Formats: sequence, C-alpha cells, structure tokens
Amino acid sequence: MRRPDSEIVEPQSRTVTVFRPDGSATVLQASDTLEGEEVLPGFRYALDRLFAA
Repeated sequence: MRRPDSEIVEPQSRTVTVFRPDGSATVLQASDTLEGEEVLPGFRYALDRLFAA
C-alpha cells in the first residue's frame, strides 16, 4: 500500500500544497480540485468549497 500524501492548507493565500512520498509537491489554487489519486480512488473535492467560508 502506498504511503498517503500530506496536505498543507493556507487559508490566506487560498492554496493547498500536496506533498507526495516521492518528494514532489503540487500547489493547488482555490479553483482546482483535490483528488485522492491512489490513496482514495475516486475522491474529488472542489477547493473553492473549502475556501468559501
């Protein structure tokens, strides 16, 4: 089983940084969708919902 990703949520910049076990990282904007990839297949969450509050 693959080790899960880690996410850092930055409310002020409205970004989520996804860190993967291989050392890579991706910065997602509020207009992006967070996907579960191999850890949670089929999971999708529109980040604009997270930052709507």
